[in-house]
Amino acid sequence: MSEGYIGVRRDNTDVLSTRYNSYGFIQLLIHDDTICTMARDFLRILILGCPGFACFECGKRFLQAQGHFAASLYTFLVCIPVQILLTWYFVKHLGFGIAGIAASLSITRNMLPFGLVIYSRILTPGDCWRPMDAQIFQNWSKMVKLAIPSLLMLEADCIGFEILTILAGKFGTAELGAQALSVTLCGFIYKVPLALSNAAATEIGERLGEASAKKAHDAAKISLWLAGSIGSVTGIVLLSLSHHVAQILTNDTSVIALVQEIIPLIAVFQLFDAFVGVMNGVIRGIGRQAFGAWVQTLGYYAVGPPLSIFTAFSLGWRLIGLWTGLSLAMVVIFILEAIYLWFMDWEQLVEEARRRNDMEPHV
Repeated sequence: MSEGYIGVRRDNTDVLSTRYNSYGFIQLLIHDDTICTMARDFLRILILGCPGFACFECGKRFLQAQGHFAASLYTFLVCIPVQILLTWYFVKHLGFGIAGIAASLSITRNMLPFGLVIYSRILTPGDCWRPMDAQIFQNWSKMVKLAIPSLLMLEADCIGFEILTILAGKFGTAELGAQALSVTLCGFIYKVPLALSNAAATEIGERLGEASAKKAHDAAKISLWLAGSIGSVTGIVLLSLSHHVAQILTNDTSVIALVQEIIPLIAVFQLFDAFVGVMNGVIRGIGRQAFGAWVQTLGYYAVGPPLSIFTAFSLGWRLIGLWTGLSLAMVVIFILEAIYLWFMDWEQLVEEARRRNDMEPHV
């Protein structure tokens, strides 16, 4: 795969022309032609899996709202081995390189929604899907008002991490690799509070729907206690194994050294990340996504990037500076959301849920 990039000319004419081709924008951020080309080729193939993955995410949430949390688990148990097999075949056997990884991801993501359909047909009593009629197009305005802020909450979190990865590319290939591994590690760890967040949102929504403010409040408190426990344990484990975590992920000594430098900061970050992740689930469950969207936007755009840029470039802290800015943004989000939930009127939330239910068309 690398031989295809070795022959690229490095004279001024080629550099100027590539600034305006399909990956010129990436080159403005990361000054490495090989990485830019690989990123372009990877994304061109990976985007083919977006329709299937979008359908899967919508179907997964729809089933979770009805208490069917195992649907996505069973789907992944089938699709992940398929993805591993396809990746091995495309990369090792056919020699597609990074394009083979993207192709296996796209194929697997387009398989995911079919797994949910099969699960629904076999393992549910048939009450998941209502008949297609005119009533399904009613009362969408209220749901859209909740969906758009939810989208902003999730995207602010994801884009915040991606901004750091792009900024890390300014320091060099080793820093970019260390940042990518750190983000991957955090994403893997975050799956636990994310699952708790989804469960909390569903449970709180159901309790508010049945007009039980106390049960909804208790569910929120238990979820946050669990978030604190998960974040604390994760941080302690990372601190205890800081010299071994990086070695599990890569054998590049320069990348290992950089990851070891920022592991302590990542360990502290996990506590607030777990809290914020679960609080976001609570906020979705009570139907206050608009507040969550504003806070996430404030933290990940108004606070995080400026602080990261200042500490990383102006103070010369490099990767540690990037994570310092993100960590402080997470602390700001944690404080604002904690204050908001602390003074929440749960009886008022029950009344709001009752009014939403009254707007629903009855079959």
